[in-house]
Amino acid sequence: MELSVIIVSYYSREMMRECVQSIFDFNDLPDDELEVIVVENSPLDEALAMRELLVQFAGKPVKFIRNDCNRGYGGGNNAGIKQASGKVVAVMNPDIRLHKPLFKRAVEEFKSKNTLAMLGFKQIGNQSISYYLNPEFYFPLLRSFVERVANRMNRFNPRYFFLSGAFVFFDRQKFWDAGGFDEAIFLYMEEADISHRIRERAYSIQFIAGYSYLHLIDERVGFTAKAYRHLLDSLSYYCEKYNFNERKIRNRMLFEHRFKKKVARLLGRVELEAVMNSNIEVLLARSAGTATIHVDNN
Repeated sequence: MELSVIIVSYYSREMMRECVQSIFDFNDLPDDELEVIVVENSPLDEALAMRELLVQFAGKPVKFIRNDCNRGYGGGNNAGIKQASGKVVAVMNPDIRLHKPLFKRAVEEFKSKNTLAMLGFKQIGNQSISYYLNPEFYFPLLRSFVERVANRMNRFNPRYFFLSGAFVFFDRQKFWDAGGFDEAIFLYMEEADISHRIRERAYSIQFIAGYSYLHLIDERVGFTAKAYRHLLDSLSYYCEKYNFNERKIRNRMLFEHRFKKKVARLLGRVELEAVMNSNIEVLLARSAGTATIHVDNN
């Protein structure tokens, strides 16, 4: 088996049919060299509905796995990859749509490069960001600009950027050699973490701009308070794991949020101001008792 595509779902039934269909519509590998594994993180009733939906792909190489609880992005994908037969595995979000063949190119890249462990293609959708700055390179006000310019110019360096986990390929053996996804991270920074460990083992990470896929991600102003707490949890764990200065990064985040809040207020962008204010409150609550962060009500 050449390729296994893993799709983790959490109440993603409405998006799943078109996602899976696009995989088969644009598959350029022999039929017996591709399999799709859907991993359901949702409760039992939703899982049963998902299983029923996948019946329409009877006769196609589609497997279904249900986790007994929501194991997040990393845990869900690990469960699928453990059941995978492909030498190469692709991790795909349910809101990804293929619009041209690219599986054959991905498999050929891994076959031709002995050290290649992780591969990404060009993402089209929302801001068309295919890779992001690693958390340790959080530059206030400049971060988003640097990411957009680097993506527009297709300048990728795995020392500074990590590939989007919305759709990314791994050499399965090297993925497990690097430890797989760290299941202590429930949400956010899983890609930065696995990329860090891949590089530690002297494996390579590659981005190819000549092949693309669609990401139907909605435009959003910012994180919800709950999502932002998850982000900070992951940041704390990541920094402790790799000995980065979490306090410095949180200070930079706080500076950026305060600046954006003031700009949003001047421009009358009420929703953005509310999001920035929520982020500030979460950051200050998380940092209570930390002397380097000072309360500012402005």
